[in-house]
Amino acid sequence: MALISDLKSRAVQVSEGDANWEGLLNARRRSGVDLKRILGAIRDSEIKVGLRDSMDGYGAFSVRIDQIDNMEVAVQQSRNVTDLNLTDFCHSVGLRSTIKLRAFLEAGHSPATLRRHPTTGKDQFYLSESDVAAFHLKFMTLPTIEQSSGNDRNKIRAWFRKTGTKPFAPNSADYGKVYLRKDINALLN
Repeated sequence: MALISDLKSRAVQVSEGDANWEGLLNARRRSGVDLKRILGAIRDSEIKVGLRDSMDGYGAFSVRIDQIDNMEVAVQQSRNVTDLNLTDFCHSVGLRSTIKLRAFLEAGHSPATLRRHPTTGKDQFYLSESDVAAFHLKFMTLPTIEQSSGNDRNKIRAWFRKTGTKPFAPNSADYGKVYLRKDINALLN
């Protein structure tokens, strides 16, 4: 009931014969844009919602076809972007905690772009090729240390214990097993 009241408060009247509008479910089916994203765009005043007097309840609400088409284009473009999302980047460098790496990025230790996910509408970090390269210039993880040194992780961990090498943790922050490259290079040379 709250959803219908909210939509009614935002709605403009749409005449029955106006072909520029389509029902919410038809818009979702036709475009592939998630209904949650459509409703979020209505709440954020990104698109208009219309109300047809001849219908009742949820089925009475419509959205402009051209506005949904624009949303569909944005969704398709975001799917074609080569940037890695935070989860994929974590996997690529062998980190398990996206929460810790998100805090790492929020603190500004490595570049990334925060933008709205096209389906969920939530802000998410994405890393471009240059962002990934910048990370690797300054930081390493156990898998990247293994790869560059040719040693297995047990040997690397033994070196860490012997030398007292600790993960990058300014002000005692816990960003997981992320190491400064300069520290690792000093250890390996």
